[in-house]
Amino acid sequence: MDARDRERLVRNRTALLNSLNVHDVIHYLYQEGIFSEDDMDRTCAGTTRQDKVRIMLDLLVLRGPRAYSTFRHALQERYPWLVDTLDKTDVSNVHHQKTYSKQVRKDGHVTVSETRMNGRGNVVVQTGTNAVVNIVLPTFGRK
Repeated sequence: MDARDRERLVRNRTALLNSLNVHDVIHYLYQEGIFSEDDMDRTCAGTTRQDKVRIMLDLLVLRGPRAYSTFRHALQERYPWLVDTLDKTDVSNVHHQKTYSKQVRKDGHVTVSETRMNGRGNVVVQTGTNAVVNIVLPTFGRK
């Protein structure tokens, strides 16, 4: 996910937590290939509405360059004021970072993905529906 889009979600996290019901958007995220069945199960396992939103947002930022625009589109019908709030969020001070994300391996219930931003990054290993391991990669070269 682009650094500016990630910042829009961070700066509006409280509004999203207070207003959003994940069931209004999660099926669209699944339909569009942003979320897997495991992501949906993990999100719906939250004990409260806000827990579910929190889990969904935490997963969303790991889902690649299309994740934000797909999420934004999912909001448009039922939450136009949230779309407006996200669009009007000033992120001009956030530097655009070169980002790439790729799925390295998917084997049954194990998914390994890698995300790098300006040479720094992490590897996320997801197993089953509950375990997620996030490994931060060291920085090499100039910062």
